Amino acid sequence: ARSCEVPAAPERTARFVQEGGLRALVEDLEPDCAGVLLEGCVDSGSCAALETLLAGLGTRHVVVDLTALSYVSSRGWGLLAARAGELRGRGGELVLCGMRRELHDVYRMLGFAPVVRACADRGAAQAALRAGESSKVCATAGAVPAAAAAVPASPAGAAAAPVVLEGLEDLEGEWESLRVCTGRLG
Repeated sequence: ARSCEVPAAPERTARFVQEGGLRALVEDLEPDCAGVLLEGCVDSGSCAALETLLAGLGTRHVVVDLTALSYVSSRGWGLLAARAGELRGRGGELVLCGMRRELHDVYRMLGFAPVVRACADRGAAQAALRAGESSKVCATAGAVPAAAAAVPASPAGAAAAPVVLEGLEDLEGEWESLRVCTGRLG
């Protein structure tokens, strides 16, 4: 008879938070890495709760899963970018994952791609953090095919940091962004 020892799975803790219209599941993914699954929308009524939640995590790395999120206000995007900067200043990182196409369009349009990394899913976000690829941006599921990927414009006089998109080979279909039609009235 053979016997084999199976290593015990590390204990993971999770807690549900509901405050100020914000619903979130917070879980310890790895040592010094928290996962936050946001649900609903991040608007003026829930931004203060999001700010408190992110500030109270106490980990160097944070993976924010936006799979169940339908809307993020400009203040919400600002909070995510500010927290990413704070963590980066302490040798950590905030990574977004699971963005729907609409959220990803806003993320790119507002120029957050070089500021906050985005990955297709939680697994890809954790793998990127483990690999320490802080200069790369993971692909967001359904985001853009490689041919449509572009480096966002930089402020006047500033050198643009290259943005590397990974994992786009599995995406099918065309990426559509905001379409603007112009015409003449009268």
